[in-house]
Formats: sequence, structure tokens, C-alpha cells
Amino acid sequence: MLQLILGRAGSGKTGWLRDKIAAKARGGEESLILLVPEQVSFQNERALLGLLGPAFARRVEVLSFTRLTDRIQREAGGGAGRRLQDSGRCMLMTAALEQVKDELSFYRRSTGSPDFIKAVLQLSGECKQNAILPAALEAMAQGMEEGSLKEKTRELSLILGSYEALVASSFVDPLDDLTRLASLLAEYPFFEGKQVFLDGFTGFTGQEWAILKRILTQAAQVTVTLCADSLDEQGGPGLFAPAAETGRRLVSLAKEQGSQVAVPVTLTKPLRYQSGALAKVERELFRFTPGEEAQEEEALWLFEAANPQEEAQFVARTSRYLARVKGYRYRQMAIIARTAQPYEDVLEAAFSQNEVPLFLDRREQIDAKPLTAAVLTALEAVSGNFETDALLRYAKTGFAGLTLDEIAQLENYVLLWGIDRRRWLSDWQGNPQGFAEQFSDGAKEILSQINRSRARLIEPLLHLEQAAQDADGEGMAKAVYGLLEETGAAYQLKSLVTLLREEGRNQLADEQAALWELLMAILDQAALTLKGTRLLLRRFLDTLRLVFSTCDLGLIPQGLDEVQFGAADRIRPNEPKVTFLIGANDGEFPQNRSPGGLLTDFDRSRLIAMGLPLSQSVEQQAQEERFLVYTAAASPSDLLIVSYKRQNALGDALLPSVLVGELRRMFPTLATQVSELAPSLAQAVKPAFELTALTFREPTVLSASLKALFATRPGYRQRLAALERAAARRPFAFAGREAAARLFGSKMTLSATKIEKYHLCRFAYFCRYGLHAKPRKKAEFNALEYGTAIHFLLERLLRTHSPAQLNEQPPASLQREIDELLEEYVTTRLGGWEDKTPRFRYLFSRLSRTARTLVLQLVAELCQSEFVPTDFELAIGEGGDLAPMTLRLPGGGEVQVEGKIDRLDVMHKNGKSYVRVVDYKTGTKVFQLSDVLFGLNMQMLLYLITVWQNGKDRYGDVVPAGILYMPSQDAPVETDRHTDEAAVQKEKSKQFKMNGLLLDDKQVIVGMEPGAAGLFIPAKLTKSGELDSRSSVASLSQFGRLAAQMEELLTRMAQTLLEGDVAAVPAAGEYDACAWCDYKTVCGHERGDPVRFVEKIDRVQVLEALADKEVQL
Repeated sequence: MLQLILGRAGSGKTGWLRDKIAAKARGGEESLILLVPEQVSFQNERALLGLLGPAFARRVEVLSFTRLTDRIQREAGGGAGRRLQDSGRCMLMTAALEQVKDELSFYRRSTGSPDFIKAVLQLSGECKQNAILPAALEAMAQGMEEGSLKEKTRELSLILGSYEALVASSFVDPLDDLTRLASLLAEYPFFEGKQVFLDGFTGFTGQEWAILKRILTQAAQVTVTLCADSLDEQGGPGLFAPAAETGRRLVSLAKEQGSQVAVPVTLTKPLRYQSGALAKVERELFRFTPGEEAQEEEALWLFEAANPQEEAQFVARTSRYLARVKGYRYRQMAIIARTAQPYEDVLEAAFSQNEVPLFLDRREQIDAKPLTAAVLTALEAVSGNFETDALLRYAKTGFAGLTLDEIAQLENYVLLWGIDRRRWLSDWQGNPQGFAEQFSDGAKEILSQINRSRARLIEPLLHLEQAAQDADGEGMAKAVYGLLEETGAAYQLKSLVTLLREEGRNQLADEQAALWELLMAILDQAALTLKGTRLLLRRFLDTLRLVFSTCDLGLIPQGLDEVQFGAADRIRPNEPKVTFLIGANDGEFPQNRSPGGLLTDFDRSRLIAMGLPLSQSVEQQAQEERFLVYTAAASPSDLLIVSYKRQNALGDALLPSVLVGELRRMFPTLATQVSELAPSLAQAVKPAFELTALTFREPTVLSASLKALFATRPGYRQRLAALERAAARRPFAFAGREAAARLFGSKMTLSATKIEKYHLCRFAYFCRYGLHAKPRKKAEFNALEYGTAIHFLLERLLRTHSPAQLNEQPPASLQREIDELLEEYVTTRLGGWEDKTPRFRYLFSRLSRTARTLVLQLVAELCQSEFVPTDFELAIGEGGDLAPMTLRLPGGGEVQVEGKIDRLDVMHKNGKSYVRVVDYKTGTKVFQLSDVLFGLNMQMLLYLITVWQNGKDRYGDVVPAGILYMPSQDAPVETDRHTDEAAVQKEKSKQFKMNGLLLDDKQVIVGMEPGAAGLFIPAKLTKSGELDSRSSVASLSQFGRLAAQMEELLTRMAQTLLEGDVAAVPAAGEYDACAWCDYKTVCGHERGDPVRFVEKIDRVQVLEALADKEVQL
């Protein structure tokens, strides 16, 4: 006999059924079966155990269709064979497509696509569920008119037929279990004399209908609950039309089997709801059947969030509020979204922050887990010719056998030298310190360590590559297992699981342990299903990647009192008192299902119209979406909270869904919360501290109370102090001088680079030279390295030749010597040519071509000058060629300025040694004297003053003649096409004119350039013999004032550092210290915060200001 129990949501159908089962069990009946959806089998078992107790509960079997299959096959047989898993299906479908690809036309180009394989598997599953055989597709294709649908259907039947043949040859597909069960039940009367109860279903698949037919034939009593108020609702958009159709079909099927049909029992009273408002929602949602007016709206909340993050925070904080203040248990709350995935991460973060236990009704994807990522990245590295990015990702999975320090060392080296692809396969030769003149023993030992790490990383991959050559699926699986065995992956995973358990992270430990078993099962399936099928390594990688994306790990709830979250079509909350219905936006909930898969909506509708029993038409999908909204909204007994957002995670504007419109129709006065009441919802420590930060500057009781709370809470005093500093915009500073002195030292050794960095930004100096946080650099031939090469070349030429000798040298001979010196530079300074990239070789060849022009310009200048290059690479410092500039600090301590002068020229005249410091610059910046006032661009002046002060023993009576920056980059000139060669050379000569600051002594000017025409130097004499007003010169006393100014700046710099002031106050104006700063992401400096404005001041004004001491810094 068939008995239908009808009723809308909340009418007590499940309770009625359980009471009926309980009465029969207590009455001594034993052959009782409760058939429910898989997701709710456990909660039904628990409910019946609580209702009946252990003794009587044993008389009732709670089964899903899957568990029913297992139950009968254990008793009657039929389940033997090698069972396919999802991984095996992917691999067999790959093999099937390989077999038939030459017979395909429409889908031929897609056969190698993982997305196509996934789509065909989805269609295969749908066909199996609806008992559609490949032959049925073929027959339908034969009856169609020519067109794309005919071609699609024919080719899909061919693909699915090939796949089914491969399955049938050696395997058992669990997706066919229900089909086999229906056949088995035709011979084996399992349900004979049994009473079967079905609850929680809204419809059935083709396979399930075949089993229901056997149940109705054999069972003594079949009772089915359906969410409908009658069987009369025919088609159309009605909420209960699908359930009513299911009921009518059950009645028809029962009569066909000769089974009696009882009059349906209809439950009409809304038993679930404690509020008239919720009863009204259930009664009137999507139906214009108004009943009694519900005046109270306390049981219905509507919230508008700015974005998904705010929505998640609202749900988390409200859950905690309801538990702490209203007395609800977390397990009495459910969160329902139409699609769970977009909310999983934001909800997990929000609930963790608010200390609310959350169970996500999801299965954990495995493709991004470290173990599976190790397999994928290893295969990617080998199939991609050992690409660096893939190799480093493999190393960082933790299963490559390298420590974190070794990985960091390796990564820094490959970034430094641009290592890629096959260069990984042999020992590296480059200096770990980059382009360096000396390859120290320490650097050689580091390189040896790096090469050992490289070998440990690469050797197992080379073995993998060798094992995978010309291998079939079984060989590929063995090759991957060999890699895992060689790298000790199992031992590493076991150690990780032990560590996680010791830390109390049991769920993560269980997940890692299960992951190994799952990976082994996948490799077993590959060996079984792809044996004899030869694959390229890249194709095997794509197949594994697809397999991993379809496999997941089921998670068992770790607590008994957790808020449950899931998707509307999957979650089955257990009688929740509070339901959060989130994401109630247009197109999201209810969902506008976009066409997907291999069949368009039009294709699907045509096939259904032709008699193919596919799952759902577009109209049925829309019906199901409205029903999902209805069941979610009707699920709570006490409180329904609906939320939507104004924009998505990308910032796109969103509208509320039809559900929100329905609620506003039913409850015209329903208020919408636009922002949460933060004080009442800050129910946990983390959000409370966030609220403290938000209200820190507010002179309110709330702000004061929060500050007082955290001032006494352990671990929060320093964080509160940091908030206070941020709110007051106080700069970074050490708590006391002692810490600063320990970091920087009372005897401070500075260089021009350090001084420049400090005056650009104190915080950047602190990071670079206090914390030694060095940015990673590539060993590439950039502007800096270009300048170093020019320095080397010119120094070597001037050391070995006089300017006159160079001037007389034949062009070919000079070019040959230049090339030999540059070759020596590459060999001694850059580690040779072996590891150099094509770009490096090209840039260096350009340098070789342009260096001769620079040499000739330099020679022309020196040949007419009385200044003679005397020293190169002159070391300033303790133990160097010259003693450093040393300054005593008030209160103790000292500062020394060390460095290296690239070139120093001397002119001896009248018993004095006039010295000039020369530097070769590759950039375009022109020397500005005003920079010195701000502590910038002081290097050359510091060197000159140091020689002036400390150079007597080496040079005699020193007089500072000046500083010169010589351009060392040959740039093209713009001229008319008819300009002759002499005019072009004249224009080029202008590019090489030096800039800097010279002594305003005529004999110095004439000594540098006899004609004093300003062709080479930034000074010239007028016809009357006076210095031109535009000449960049200073008197000896002004050089002395510049020295005093720099000493004052250096003293102030040292004192500021020793006082612990490392504030982020960057230079701005003529300089932009933040533009290329390596530390701007950590300094906290924002637009509008204080800066040091560097302005451009005329040379005369600078010198006058120094004389009057009116400089304001």
C-alpha cells in the first residue's frame, strides 16, 4: 500500500513520520526502513535513537539510496569488481577520447581540454542518473534533421559508448550501482514484507524511480512525505508543482504494480513557528494568498551590507550576540547561501575573528594541498623543461626535501642570476654576492651549499623525467610514486601529522593523513585505468590536475555546538531556531542559472521534447530555484535573518533579490538595517579591539571604556600603545637611547650612500642599515653596473697610459685594448660569460662600441689640462690610503666617513697641490649645490673635504680645486639631416661637458682648461678675464663653510639616530624618496603626512645663506 503524507514546510511531516515509525517499533514490528537523502541520514538516526532508545531503535534501518545499495549487495551479491572512483572516471574518459578523437568533428579540438573532459563526465553522470544509454543518444541522433544538435548528439553517443566499453571491460562504476540494484531487485525480493518510509525528497532520478518501482511491488507498506498541500497543482510556476507531480507519478506507479493507494494525509497546521511573522512568510512567499496580518516583526530581520566581508562580519557577530545575550545554542543556527563557495573564506575568517564555532558543509578540495601540489608542480617542472617558477613552487610545497633556509638561499640565487630551464641541470658558477671583484672563500662555500641544494632538488626530478619517458598510465603512476619515495614524502607527511596533533590541530592532521591515502588511491586508479595507454607527460599532468580538482576530502564536524553553513541545494539544517539567509541578491538567490555544459538550454529543451528524460528544463530550473528560497526562508522556528549586499567583492553594484521584494510586500513597515550596531555586536576580543581602534580618537564613554579594558588585558598593552601612537601620528622612535645605541653604535661609520639614504628618509635608513633588510637584486647589466664597468675601463687605461699616449694610439689599437679590458672585466668582476643572458651580451657589446668615444673625449680633456690623474680607487678609512673624516659628538661618541674616490687629479703649482675629485656618471642628473643643504648628493664634496683635511702627508699643501662629474654615456644627438660631421661632433662634445663646483681661482680654471671657454668644465672667463657669472664656482672660504655645513649635518644625523628617532619623514619636492623605496609598504607613511621638502635654490643664494647661517632645515 502507498500512503502519501502531504504538507507545507513546518507542518510536521517529519515528526508525524517518526512518531509512526516509533509506534510500530514499540509495537514489535521490525522490518522497518526509513529512506532519506544522504545528507540527513545521520541526523535521522540520532533523532530515532533519542525517540526510541537503543533497544527499539535497532528495529529501524535508516538508509540512503547509496547505503541501501551497499546493504543489499552485501546480502545478495552483485557489488564485486574493481570499483572506479572519480579519479578513475577522469582517466578512463581521457582514454576514451584518445580512442575516438579521429572520428569526431564538432568536438575534435576539445578532446585534450580538462574542462571538456569534466563536462563530458557530468553529462555521463546525468545520463546514468536518468537511465539514458549511449545507444539511446545514437538512436535519437539518427532521427534528427541535419544540424549542430544532430552532430553533437551523435558524437556524444560515440564518446559515451567508448567510455562505457572501457568501464565494462574491467571495472565497476559506482554511478551504475542503482541501475544494477534495480535489476537485482527483479530477482531478489529484499523488500518483501517490509514497511518503507521515505522522507525529505522533492523528486527522484530515473535510477531511483526504477528502485521505487521494485519497492512498491514488494513492500507491504510504502509511506512517502512530500512538501505540497495537495496533488492537484498542475505544472506552471507553482511552488509545489514538482512535488505534486512526484506524488501523482507515485500513485500511478503504485497502481501499475497492483498496489493499493490510501487517501493522502494532509497536514495543515504550521507547527514549527513561534512567530506569526514566520508563519506568514511560509504561507505567502511567492503566493498571493494573504491570511491573518502579522503585526510583530521581531522574528524577521533584514540587513543591507556594503560587501561580502561586512555581510560575513554581521552574521558572525550576530551569531555570538544571539548565543551570549539571547541564550541560543550555536547548533540551533544555520546559515544558508545559494552557492557556498563565494562565502566560505570570508565567513571562516569572520567567525574565527569573533570566536564563533562554524561548520562549513563542504568537502575540502585537494588540488591546492601541499602534497598534491608537490606532485603537480614536479610534473609541471619536468614537462615544462625545468622552468624556474614551477621548480620554486615545487620546492616550497615542503615535500622536496629542502629546508626553508635552503629554499630561500636557492630562490635568492636564481633571482640574482636569472637562472631558468636547463641551466638548473648543471652546477652554477656565479658569485652569490652578484657582480663582485673578489670571489671570497666564504662566497665559494655559499655557492657550494647552493649547488648541493640544487642537486637535491633536481636529481629526483631527473629520475621522474627518465621514468616517464614513453610510459603508459601505469608507468606514469609508478614514476610519480618513485618521486614521492625518493624525496621521503611519506615520512615528511607523517612528521607533519604528528606535529599538528601535538599542537592540537586534529582536523588538519586528519586531513593530511587522509590526503596520502587518497593520493595513493588516485595513483592506483591511474595504473589500472590507463595501463597500455601511452601519454605525453603534459597530458598526464593535465589529467591529474583534472582528477585533483574533482576529488575532495569530507570533513567531520569537530564540535557538537557549531553554527552550520552550506548551500541551499545541499544543506539540511536540523530544525534550526535561527536561519541566516545570506546573499539575497538579484541573480544570486534565487539563482539565474547560466547555460553550461555541453548542451545549451535550447538543445536540452529540444531533446526533452523528443522524449529524452534529461534532468531539468529551463522552466523546471526556475521552479527549483524558487522552491530552494522557500525552504530556506521557511526553515527557522524563531528568527529569520535575510541579508544582501550593495556590491560584490570586485566592487560591482548589486540589487536585492525578489525575496527581499517579497518580504517588503508582506511586511511594508519592515526596517532594513544598513549598518550594524557595533557596540552591541562587538561580542569577542578581536572585534572589540577593532572597535577600540575605530573609536580611539572619539571622546566618548565607549572609547574610554574599551581603552581601560585593554589596558589591563594581558598581551594588549603594547598593541594599545601602538594604536595611541598611530592615532597621534607620532613618528617611529626607539623607547630609549640604549636600544638605539646598541643598534647603531656610539662609534658610527658612515658612507656617502648611507648619508644619502638617511637624508632621503630616516625610516628607510633604519630598515636598510639598522635592521639590515636588504632588497633582493638581480645580477643584470643595468645603469649601475654600466657605470662600474666604465670606471674600471678608464682607470685601467689611465693607470697604464698617459693622456698623450692614448691620444696618439691608432683607433684600431685603442678599440682592441678597450675590448680586452672589458673582457677582463667580465672575467674578473662578473664571473665570466658562461651564465650571461643574451640581453647581457647585447648590452655589453653596445658598451664596447661606445666606450671608445668616451675615452677619446676624456683624453681630449686631459691633454689640454694641467691636472694629472694621480690616484684611482683611493680608499678613505681606517687602514686605507687616507684617514677618514672624523667628528666628535657632543656627549661622547664619534662619526667616521669612509669611502673610495674613483679618480683624483692633482695640479702642482707654486708649492701647492690643487686637487680635484672626478666621478663618471651614467645618469642625467646635474649637480645642484642646494642639495647639500638637505644632506643630499654630498659624496664628492665629502671626499674633497677629506683630502683637504687629511691629505697633506700624501699630496703636500692641499688646496681644494673642485669636484667634477664627467658624463660617461654616449647618447644620440638631434640634428638636421644636412648637418656636417664637424657640427655633429660639436653637439656630441656638449654632452660630455662636466658639471660640478670649482674653486674661483683663475689659475685653477685655466689649469683645467687653458682657453677657459667652458668647453669641458662648468666655468669660463669673459673677454675681460673675469669669471662668467654662470660659472659654478666657490671661494676657498665658501668651501670651508660647505665643510662646516656637512659636518653639522653629519653630527645632527648621528645624534638623531642615537636618540632613537627613525621617523618616516621622506624627502619630497626636487626628490621623491617614496617613488622607488623598497620599504614603503611597511613605513605607514600616507599622503598628507609630514615630509622634508627639498627645494631647488640658486648657487649664489646657497652661498649667501651659508655665510649668514640663515639656512632653515
